[in-house]
Amino acid sequence: MKEQELISVIVSAYNIENYLPRCLETIAAQSYKNLEIIIVDDGSSDSTPIICDEFIKKDSRATVIHQPNAGLWSARNTGQKVAKGNYLMYVDGDDYLHVDAISVMHDAINSNGGYDLAIVDRKITDCLDEDISAKGIAHLSELSQTDLVTNLFIYKDSTFVYQWNKLYRRELIEGVWSNPYMRSQDLDFNFRAYLKVNRAVWVHHNMYFYVQRSTSLVKAPEAWSIFYDCRTRIFYENYINLPAEKQHYAHFLLRELYKKMPELKYMYNNNPDKKRIWQMCRDFERATWRAYLRNPQISLKEKVLRLLQLHNPWFTKWVLATKRLFMTLKLKKQY
Repeated sequence: MKEQELISVIVSAYNIENYLPRCLETIAAQSYKNLEIIIVDDGSSDSTPIICDEFIKKDSRATVIHQPNAGLWSARNTGQKVAKGNYLMYVDGDDYLHVDAISVMHDAINSNGGYDLAIVDRKITDCLDEDISAKGIAHLSELSQTDLVTNLFIYKDSTFVYQWNKLYRRELIEGVWSNPYMRSQDLDFNFRAYLKVNRAVWVHHNMYFYVQRSTSLVKAPEAWSIFYDCRTRIFYENYINLPAEKQHYAHFLLRELYKKMPELKYMYNNNPDKKRIWQMCRDFERATWRAYLRNPQISLKEKVLRLLQLHNPWFTKWVLATKRLFMTLKLKKQY
């Protein structure tokens, strides 16, 4: 019988004592057995470090790295640096897996001549007792690099944004590291990884359970300010570093940059940090406005609208209020 290839599973953990045991339990129970389980405790102050230390005593495939708190991006990089597997998977320590998740992704990534990346669907849940052994027929779709990049910016399906529902071939992410953003690290990482993809495969079956919890960073009061700040910087940095042979993707980054900058400025209009944010947007605009106006894939109507918003926060306020009104009316019609 052919020996299974080694797969590295990098688990990021920070103050998730109520969730981590379930996560590790489902990784240990995977039907695919040749795993390297790397748990990175990112300076937790609850019993998370103890849970990690106890787990590695029970599973010889597991190791734990305790580091001072630095953020999710740092924890993932720490795990990636020591990973030895032919493939890498990143798992957030408050989520968990279907028992066949890794096996299915491994089979998929090696099917039809081989792929660079395998993706599985995720189920959003607020409980820890979803059926992790439910059987079902998994339909496969092949995706090109253009498919991946396009879907990353559509936002209708976050399947393409997240880092954790994917199995990456090691060669694909050589030299691709998580950047120090508090939010949207996944989008930033995947955009740069997707630029290296030839073909990917999508497994249409819920095999990753994404747990919603009240203590998550995305639930914090300042979450949206952080979100817009990070995304604005991500779109700008990726645009100015976009390789010459990938310039046909520039319109995605420019469009999102000029969507986010007005909303970010409006959000900080009465904030003590207003000066920094407004100066940052001014610098980004100076560096990109010619390329934005000349890009043929962005309509003139959109360009005029975004520039009006960028230079008039009150116009942005009116646009956002109008959007909310239309969304409210749409929801009323549905019900």
